[in-house]
Amino acid sequence: MREWIQVNPHELNKPKVERRNGVDIQVFVSPYDIPDAVRGNYDQSRRVFVVDFRYLADDEDKVEHGGDEHIKYFVGRESRRLHRIEIDVDRLDVNAVGLEVNKVIANLPEADRRPSRRGNYEAAGRILENKKEELFATVGG
Repeated sequence: MREWIQVNPHELNKPKVERRNGVDIQVFVSPYDIPDAVRGNYDQSRRVFVVDFRYLADDEDKVEHGGDEHIKYFVGRESRRLHRIEIDVDRLDVNAVGLEVNKVIANLPEADRRPSRRGNYEAAGRILENKKEELFATVGG
């Protein structure tokens, strides 16, 4: 298993301005919903590339949630935070992995999440984009 790659949660948690009841307010994602590290590793036995996200509080069971025949997503049973992505890189074009993952993250359903996890998924997508070279260095080699 490869080492964790540290990320700066403060860089990922930029405020969004929302207007509520006629007042502009700055909204941040909870620090517990922003990953503080990520790692990627090719699992030879299962022939999938695995991306794991680590959080401040990271002690809950994970369940599969969405994806397709090439990508599986695992979220926290209660928090619904994105914890793991498994990618079938043998069948999916290696150069398209980052694009495909970000596309599916953008389309993860919101209906069953209270509170919304959109900020968590957007942060995970930015991490994948920013750390793509480090994460996917072992893919295709």
